[in-house]
Amino acid sequence: RMAATLFAPGAGRAARRGSALHALFQRIGWIEEDDPARLAGEWLASEPDLPAETRREVLAAFSRAVAAPGIRAALSRPAGRAELWREQAFELSLEGVWISGRFDSVVVSRDSDGRMVSATVLDFKSDRVAAAAVGARAAIYGPQSHHIAPRSPAIPDYPSPPSERDC
Repeated sequence: RMAATLFAPGAGRAARRGSALHALFQRIGWIEEDDPARLAGEWLASEPDLPAETRREVLAAFSRAVAAPGIRAALSRPAGRAELWREQAFELSLEGVWISGRFDSVVVSRDSDGRMVSATVLDFKSDRVAAAAVGARAAIYGPQSHHIAPRSPAIPDYPSPPSERDC
């Protein structure tokens, strides 16, 4: 992150909100097999020290997100043989730069022989963005998945080249 972002007024509150929302999304496996209301209740019980306002904001954002058709589709089990990897750590060297990270969620689809046919990386973001600016913000984050996922040892048999859906 840039220093201006880290030290901006309200940055700590925004970071707490983002971390809390991320923690709540981490609880979801396949959304059709989980009860988001139950997961939210469990999360609330696990965060007694989080300010009440932050808890309300996080729950509202989570409820809106899991109700959105596109997000529900991304969190749903795809047809066929699929695996869900959550919080998959990785380390790699890319163009001389060492990168350590963690994929929030990876949906791996396999063929009948067990070979990976696709891997879709889901990266949970909690930035507050106006609807008109969502595409521009996605363009900032997209290269992370496009460049890192196909080369990561965390996804050793990633099909190459990555598809546009994976980017």
